[in-house]
Amino acid sequence: MNRESDIALRGEVYYDPQGFTTGVTFRKATFKEITATYEYRPWSHLILMLEGREDFANGDAFISSGSSLPAKSLQPTLLLGAVAAF
Repeated sequence: MNRESDIALRGEVYYDPQGFTTGVTFRKATFKEITATYEYRPWSHLILMLEGREDFANGDAFISSGSSLPAKSLQPTLLLGAVAAF
């Protein structure tokens, strides 16, 4: 049994000054994200991943859950995933 684990941290910045590709209406739209991933391989054919991500915008760009709630400038995401190779 060969157990291994990895940790990864990454970030991105996307600038859309006219809102052309994102469709937002505020000027000089800038989006940033940071993601941290923990990956664990209990067996050679199975990978388990836990990933946390935070998206930021300099305006209200992310839709809140529920149609009556306002948009927001932060959007957190948590993911638990598994990949099996056969």
